[in-house]
Formats: sequence, C-alpha cells, structure tokens
Amino acid sequence: MTISQNENEKIEEPEKYIFKLFISAKSSDSVYAIKNIKKFCNHYLQDKYELEVIDIFQEPEQASEEHIVLTPLLIKKFPLPEERMSGDLSNTQHILAKFHIDYEN
Repeated sequence: MTISQNENEKIEEPEKYIFKLFISAKSSDSVYAIKNIKKFCNHYLQDKYELEVIDIFQEPEQASEEHIVLTPLLIKKFPLPEERMSGDLSNTQHILAKFHIDYEN
C-alpha cells in the first residue's frame, strides 16, 4: 500500500506482522514460546508487529474458532497467507523462513 503526500511523491507504508500465540499457561514450552517470540519480534521486526497471547483455558472460544489442538502455537495472521508454527519458537532461522520474513543485518 502506498500513501501519497502529493502527486509526485509516494511513500511505502511499512509492513506490519500480526501474530496470535496460543498457549497453555501451565506449560513450560508456552513460557519459553512467549519469551522467544517477544525476543524475536523485538529484534527482527522492532515496531512492525502486533502480538496477542491467548491462554486456551482463559479463552477457549478463540482456541475453538482457530481449531487449536496443541500449544504453544503461533499463527501469523498478516500478511497473508496465514501460517502456523508450533513449539517453543527458539529457532529464529526457522521462523524467518516459515513466515517469509526478510531480514538483513
């Protein structure tokens, strides 16, 4: 999407990633997944992301709507296509590849 300040000048709107992380608060993998995805997003995406953490026992209707059968489970809602990844989210290279995130040092 572009934003036009005038007819001759166009500025690219920064891409924003939207994630939902489904967890079971009592699970050690869920605790690690929260820590790991926050660290990943802060490092690789900085201010270009939204992260919603959802405990399946606190919000079972959301888990049902998303057909969650295991936790932790990260869903990239935007940009499309929607993608899912399970586990403790410790492998940053796998997250970059799976969610098609371009990153240059």
